[in-house]
Amino acid sequence: RSVICTGDNALTGISIGRQCGIVSPDTRVLLGELGNTGEIGWRDADDDGKGAVDPWTDMESELAVTQGAWRYLDDNREVLDGIAHRLVVYARMKPEDKINVVKYFQGEDLVTGMCGDGGNDC
Repeated sequence: RSVICTGDNALTGISIGRQCGIVSPDTRVLLGELGNTGEIGWRDADDDGKGAVDPWTDMESELAVTQGAWRYLDDNREVLDGIAHRLVVYARMKPEDKINVVKYFQGEDLVTGMCGDGGNDC
């Protein structure tokens, strides 16, 4: 499967993902962002109301995370392992975060490839 790992805004990544088929066009996408409490808060990416949602009760949704949420998940592997197969967009990522996503996939014995539009992406 393919994922998007971008330095861009999460909503931009989700939109591009839908256009190119990485994000399912009719599937709800939940966006995870690290909050002030140090925990990930989840919301419907298409809902401007920013109401909290629970990705463990909405198992049909696809997931997107920002850099802070990714770093939290990377430090909390039990949580990450439970949702990694649903993560389709990683947003606001720095080059080293992108490498860590690839290393995570490789650690799961997945074949990985990486491409980008800049020298820091390859």
